[in-house]
Amino acid sequence: MRLYSLLFIGRMKKYYLYILLALAAVLFLRFNRQDLLIKDIVGIVGGDHHQYYALVDYFRGEAPFWYADAPFNKRLLVPLSASMLPFERGFSLNLTNAIILFLGFSFAFRTLYRHFVKPKIAFYIVLLHIFSFPVFYYSVIGFIDAALVGWMMMSFALLVERRYGWFCFAVAVGVFLKESIIILFACGLLYFVIVRNWKQAALLVLLYAAAYLLQLEIMQLLNYGIPYTYSWSIEIETLQKNLARPRTYLSFILSAYPSLLIFAFGIYYYFKNKYIEQDKTIVLVCLAGIVLVLGMYVYSLFVAYSDGRFLYPAIAFSVFLFGIIAKENAPDR
Repeated sequence: MRLYSLLFIGRMKKYYLYILLALAAVLFLRFNRQDLLIKDIVGIVGGDHHQYYALVDYFRGEAPFWYADAPFNKRLLVPLSASMLPFERGFSLNLTNAIILFLGFSFAFRTLYRHFVKPKIAFYIVLLHIFSFPVFYYSVIGFIDAALVGWMMMSFALLVERRYGWFCFAVAVGVFLKESIIILFACGLLYFVIVRNWKQAALLVLLYAAAYLLQLEIMQLLNYGIPYTYSWSIEIETLQKNLARPRTYLSFILSAYPSLLIFAFGIYYYFKNKYIEQDKTIVLVCLAGIVLVLGMYVYSLFVAYSDGRFLYPAIAFSVFLFGIIAKENAPDR
């Protein structure tokens, strides 16, 4: 038995290497905004990445904190991690994004083959999500969305594997990554309510609230004692601008693959009663997560320059949902 376990672990290593190589191939062209071979297609991208670069400079002692504007300056975790790497600020930030995204896909692969499907099928499911427009276009161009998605996948894997304490802790840490982590908080809370695990629900709320209050204190300290009160403003004018841009529709269509397609299949099979009882809770949470991501996308139309980045987090749920769909509809089930 021990020999078999060692051989199985050895076979698994190759899949992690293949995941790394596939992700590197997808991220290479756009890494650090070099846009090799595609510069004329993508054009000039907005300058929000400079906000995160400024935070890297701040943590390296090379710039004041106010060089980064709200709300970007409260997303501290990725720039702080990047500042510890011995590379140019943009390279360090994007490398941090790539590493966390790779860890996320690796956690997802491990959870899929342990709980739902065979390793080869789990690998194909991960590849399906790696070779997608959001991963290619938004991951390593100076934003932090890839790190958010990777962190969400790691956290959700912990939930599926019933490592509840670590899940709650990971969600709380995610508060310092990006405010969109609230989607995962809501999904975790929904899960604990469905399974009636009130102890873990209380722990999740407590840790999340503590992290949120700690973030406010840190922001006030970094902001020279001035209370941090930034909030997004809903504006009809912003909606009109987004609806007038062809790229709004194009980025939505391109980013719909694979998450929204899997979402549709997930709903269809749910109403066809294709899931066994023990999987239904995770299915519901995955569906809820994608619905919340779609809600965030609609919200972005009113408050920001909206594009496929706001759909990107759906990958953190669809990768697990697809695993359950594959399991429940396998010919040899």
